[in-house]
Amino acid sequence: MLIAINENNQSVLAVEANKSTRYFCSACQGNVTLKRGEIKLAHFAHLSKATCDAFSEGETEEHLKGKLGLYQSLENQGMTVQMEAYLPELKQRPDVLVTVNGMKIAIEFQCSPIPIDTIRSRTEGYLLNGYAVMWVLGKKLHVKTSLTAAHRAYLYKAGNQYVLHQYDSQNGRTHTLSGFHKKASRNVSFKSSVSKECPLLLCNHDVPVNDLSRIKERSVSPKTLIKEKEKVRRLSLSRQESSRPFFEQLYLNRETIDSIPLPIYGHVPHEWLIQSSPYLWKYTMWKWLEEKPKMFVLTKHNLSRQLEVWLNENRLSYYYIPTLNREEQLRPFIEFAHDLTVGGYLYRLGEAKWKISQSR
Repeated sequence: MLIAINENNQSVLAVEANKSTRYFCSACQGNVTLKRGEIKLAHFAHLSKATCDAFSEGETEEHLKGKLGLYQSLENQGMTVQMEAYLPELKQRPDVLVTVNGMKIAIEFQCSPIPIDTIRSRTEGYLLNGYAVMWVLGKKLHVKTSLTAAHRAYLYKAGNQYVLHQYDSQNGRTHTLSGFHKKASRNVSFKSSVSKECPLLLCNHDVPVNDLSRIKERSVSPKTLIKEKEKVRRLSLSRQESSRPFFEQLYLNRETIDSIPLPIYGHVPHEWLIQSSPYLWKYTMWKWLEEKPKMFVLTKHNLSRQLEVWLNENRLSYYYIPTLNREEQLRPFIEFAHDLTVGGYLYRLGEAKWKISQSR
């Protein structure tokens, strides 16, 4: 820990403490000792091995340096910030607690891998108690080539977008990834920016979330879709476990790779939110539409109700992403409806309203 309480009940940073003073843990009130050496950053440690709800011993140098760097960056910007503030309702101490426009944000600097269930439990604990939570990733967890399920669990919602913050405690630079989208069959694409300032200044918390009416129709060339279809054909021979449910559904419905709409093989920008096979959820939506009467009108409302059915029946699943709401869950499906429209399988009646094209 980097902060302890002195005999006058004042919070003292380890880098400013002296060894002649007694210090106490603000959570358990137990005695702590100041550790200051040439290798590791100055910090406090419990004197006894008694368990403390809010702290575990053995923080790495990267973690100590990182949370101090984030704290100092925010403090230098004039923000209301606390280091290791004890939250009794959670029996936890976020690395840094900052207040922005009345919103309390717990910042957790995570340097080592932890299970997604643990990320989820901690995140939802904060949210249920009125705190936003921003995970900032240490070097070992930085995105290298692809966005993993764990990276998605660490995402932070800032205004109308999800962002992922990565911090280098050696040079004090924050790498912020944003603008996540799926492009062709490549890994999830994103924009990256680097700053010497704490990531909070890169996030506009007052920007309204985009609504579904702002999704634009895209033009995907048939040549690209045919190329993607051939990749799926090769996939059918590889017996890849993740794609098996899609091919099983084709078989059960007596259909082939060539008999279903070409847009199923395309990729929509927000399908990175969905954990299920990209071909399976699109095929599931198409079969649902195909079975509807001629006069059926597809709307956001009836699509939302059907999505609830698919989720309850475990026919599709999303990655765990904090604060992911129904509007965002619908986004890839609306994007796919636009692709079906461009391909001539649907025709548009109005804003977020479609009918199946009778010419197909």
